[in-house]
Amino acid sequence: MARKNSTPVREKKAAGETNPRRLVVTPTIPSLTDDGHTTEDHIRELAYFKWMQAGRPVGDGVSFWLDAEREVLA
Repeated sequence: MARKNSTPVREKKAAGETNPRRLVVTPTIPSLTDDGHTTEDHIRELAYFKWMQAGRPVGDGVSFWLDAEREVLA
């Protein structure tokens, strides 16, 4: 059985570059709605109610979150 290499992969440097390229992630600022809650709060609450209405099935609930997200952002 072959052994997997656990050495991390390093990004290659561009010619003349002193630091490797890095991925810069800009955090998003949650938008506040008229009632002072964020859009994410509304999505979370709607996903919870959808999950409850479905009989609280076992699982990660991603489908409920995505459904609620589409509904809130529409």
